[in-house]
Amino acid sequence: MTQKSKIPAECTKEINNPIIPLEEKGKKMIFHNKNRKVIKKIQVDNCAIKEGKRCDWLVIDDKNYEHFVELKGSDVVHACEQLSISITKLSSAPTQAAKHSFIIESRVIPAITTTIQNLQRRFKDKFKCKLVIKNRQHEFEL
Repeated sequence: MTQKSKIPAECTKEINNPIIPLEEKGKKMIFHNKNRKVIKKIQVDNCAIKEGKRCDWLVIDDKNYEHFVELKGSDVVHACEQLSISITKLSSAPTQAAKHSFIIESRVIPAITTTIQNLQRRFKDKFKCKLVIKNRQHEFEL
């Protein structure tokens, strides 16, 4: 469970919409909430974390499973740094509880495939976090 002291109330919206879109400059992450359960949608960038590197969003489902989201241009390594810092600062259990993180970028560069695989392994080992990297749009069922 996310600790209230870590996330200001004004950064959190509790919603039960069947579709929860997160968009920025042509990149989109869509969460499907077909059972209309109460979901916490948290604005991380310039709200829950106001200074330094941070991701854009944190979505917490009805089972307190955390989903960190970064909508990025094309710098996957920088996006991973933003996610790492956000997980460390905001997760209820940064290294223990299973969680997801998503990078939705404007273009995937095939030459960095090995880098991406190494980042995914590191996220799994360090944070128990599945790191998903997609081009332009991704959909996920809560």
